[in-house]
Amino acid sequence: MSVPGTGAVGPGIAGQDTAGRLAAVRHLARHQIMGLTSVFLLGMAASLIGLPAETTGAAHVTSIAFLAAHALIALGLVIGAVMQLRAAARLGGRLRSRAIASATAIAVATAAGRRRKTGRLRAPSLGRSFSRLPAQAPLTSRP
Repeated sequence: MSVPGTGAVGPGIAGQDTAGRLAAVRHLARHQIMGLTSVFLLGMAASLIGLPAETTGAAHVTSIAFLAAHALIALGLVIGAVMQLRAAARLGGRLRSRAIASATAIAVATAAGRRRKTGRLRAPSLGRSFSRLPAQAPLTSRP
C-alpha cells in the first residue's frame, strides 16, 4: 500500500513484503556462493602458478591478474556479507542467524587471507618442506 504522490510504502498486509525480502536474501546468498567459488578457484590457480615474486614472463602477468581478481572478489564478498546481514535482519529467525554465521565465516577467512599475504602467518609450501628433508638410504630387500 503506498501513499499517493510520495512514493512511500506503508505497512500494507502482514507478510505481503516478506516474499520479496526472502527472494532478496536468496539472491544475495546465491551470489555469495558464486563469489566464494571464484575466490577459491582463483586462489588455487595463483598457488599453482606461483606468486608474482616467484615467476617471470607470462606466468608473472597471469599471477598478478589472478591475485588482483582474487582480492577484488574477496572485497565484494565482504560487502555482500554486509548487504545480506541487512536484508536478513528484517526477516529474523533462522535466516538472520545463518546470515550472521556466514558473515562471520567470511570475515575470518578474509582476515586469515590478509594475514597470510602480509607474511605474519605463513605456512611452509610442500615443495620447500620436501626439499629440506635429508636424503634416505635406498631400501634393500633382505633374503
